[in-house]
Amino acid sequence: MQRLRSSDFRSQKAADQRLLSTVSNRFQVIVILVLLTTTGCAKYLANIINVFNGPPVPAEFKGLDGKRVAVLCTTETGTCSDEVSIRLASSLRGLLAKNLNKATLITQEEVDRWLTSKIADDRDLIEVGRGVKADYVINVELLNLKLKDGPTLYRGRSDVTLTLCDTKTGKTVFRKVLPEYTYPVIAGQSTTETDEDRFRRAYLFILADKLARCFYAHEVGQDIAVDATIHNLYDAIGSYLKANRGYYTS
Repeated sequence: MQRLRSSDFRSQKAADQRLLSTVSNRFQVIVILVLLTTTGCAKYLANIINVFNGPPVPAEFKGLDGKRVAVLCTTETGTCSDEVSIRLASSLRGLLAKNLNKATLITQEEVDRWLTSKIADDRDLIEVGRGVKADYVINVELLNLKLKDGPTLYRGRSDVTLTLCDTKTGKTVFRKVLPEYTYPVIAGQSTTETDEDRFRRAYLFILADKLARCFYAHEVGQDIAVDATIHNLYDAIGSYLKANRGYYTS
């Protein structure tokens, strides 16, 4: 039988200690994340996530650069026909305009002029895109929107389908389905801390941000970081929109 030298034992012990330290550190990170998201200390979570971030998550569809893009939103009441659909389309358009430097986002006014000039049966997505000379049309179908989880808690849910159509071929080139998209995921917000209109704006903006990231690279863990900042979200969104006002005015 081969005898192990004392140096071999020391090397193995050092390796075991490194492994134990790695496992322990990872477990501590998981515990910290859980505690922060359940004890009201969420404002520190985004900073911790940034420390452990890896390389950016690539875009799921990369073909919008250099193209003219129209953004629409459809709800139970129609296409860009109510406050919810207009607000969601505006937020999505603004985020794309800010993060896709080479894409041209067609204004809501231009889309509205075409829509109002046609009867309801003519409002086919491809026809809308061709009517405003778009290369691509993004349509977000938002159905079954609910903003409350019980009488005293705001927690948004909706069934969302994003469709990207090529107006030249008439074909759908990208599709993403978010069944029962929920925000916040971890916990809701008390009705004593905000009102329905304010929470609706926040929910639609967070949804727009998630959908927009299909088309450009973004940081790992961004959904978790956003969810963790629910209590400071309204001021953050207000500041963001104010700083980027030019992207959200049309």
